[in-house]
Amino acid sequence: MAGGWDHLLFLLVLLMALRGGMALVVAVTAFTGGHACSITAVGLGWLSFPSALVEALIAVSIVLVAREVLLGRERTRWPLVAAIGL
Repeated sequence: MAGGWDHLLFLLVLLMALRGGMALVVAVTAFTGGHACSITAVGLGWLSFPSALVEALIAVSIVLVAREVLLGRERTRWPLVAAIGL
């Protein structure tokens, strides 16, 4: 998805999955930390991925979080969110 809509969709689904303000702060911080690590690694030339793979993984991450919302699972989500941020 061009223009960052995929990120916004992910965050919208994440908002639906989280209950409580602190859970949201922790999840957004975990996502940002994971994202910062991956951007740093790519920027320094340590990692390189085809853009088609990255776009597919973003779509999969949206589906995974949407699945969590639909199943109504109550658990700690920040490790999943951090991994998705990567």
